[in-house]
Amino acid sequence: MRRTDLAMEQIPNKAVNGVRINQSESVHTVEILTDEAAESVGKPKGKYTTVSVENFCKSPSDFWGEVKRISDVLAEFLPDNPDAPVLVVGLGNRMITPDAVGPLAVEKILVTRHLQKIALPSLPPLRSVCAVSPGVMGQTGIESSAFVRRIADVAAGGCVIVIDALAAAEVERLLTTVQICDTGISPGSGVGNSRAELSEKTIGVPVIAVGVPTVTEIPFSKKETSMPMMITPREIDQAVEHAARTVSLAINCALHPNLTADELSALVS
Repeated sequence: MRRTDLAMEQIPNKAVNGVRINQSESVHTVEILTDEAAESVGKPKGKYTTVSVENFCKSPSDFWGEVKRISDVLAEFLPDNPDAPVLVVGLGNRMITPDAVGPLAVEKILVTRHLQKIALPSLPPLRSVCAVSPGVMGQTGIESSAFVRRIADVAAGGCVIVIDALAAAEVERLLTTVQICDTGISPGSGVGNSRAELSEKTIGVPVIAVGVPTVTEIPFSKKETSMPMMITPREIDQAVEHAARTVSLAINCALHPNLTADELSALVS
C-alpha cells in the first residue's frame, strides 16, 4: 500500500483481533484496543474517526452543517472538564501550500487565555485557549515537539489540539475527509519525513490530532529510474484555504459551545 496517515485506509474493513470498526454514512471510526493490534496494523493504540465532507476544492452546499459535524466528533475527544485550558497547534510550512492547513487554521482560532481575567458582559464565559504555529524544523532548527512541550507546560492544562496536513493512499480521500484521533501525530510521517511525535507521552497532556489529507503518492518511472512522487490537486490553493477555515471553525465550536455561529464568525473574522 502507498503511504497513508488515514487509519481507515491502513486498516481493512474485515475482522482484526483487537480492532473495532464503526461506520455510518459520513463518519468512520477505528478503535485499536490492544498493543498487539497496534503492532499488527502499524498504528498506535487509540481512536481514529474520519469525517467525510464535500470536496474542499468546491464551495459546499451546507458549510455550517459540515462544521457542526466535525465539531460534534471533536467534542467527543475533548477532556471532560469544560474549563480545562487548551493549546491549539498548527503544524506545517506556511510557504508550501499543501502543507499550510495547520498554519492557516491557527490564524482563525479564537484565542482567549489573555481574556480570562476580563469581564465580557456581552459573551458567556470562555474556555482558556492559546494557539501557535511553530513552523518546521527546516525554518527554525527546532523540533515541533520540543517547541510544543515547552509551551504546553504553561498553556495546556487540558489538552493539545494539533492541526496538520496528511497523506492519503487513495485519490478520492484527498480534501474530502477530516481525521480526528487521540493518539497524537508524527509530523511528516505520511510523506516519509517523520519527525519526533507529538503525543501524550512526549508532551505530558492528551494530544488530539486533526488532519486533512492534501497529497497522495504515485509511482513514477523514467528509463531505469523508479521513484514515488507526491501529487496534489490543481485547485490546492483554494482547497487548503477552505479546509483551514472549516477546521478552525469546527475547533472553535467544540471549544466554545456557548457561542453561536454568528458570534464565532464575528470574533475570528
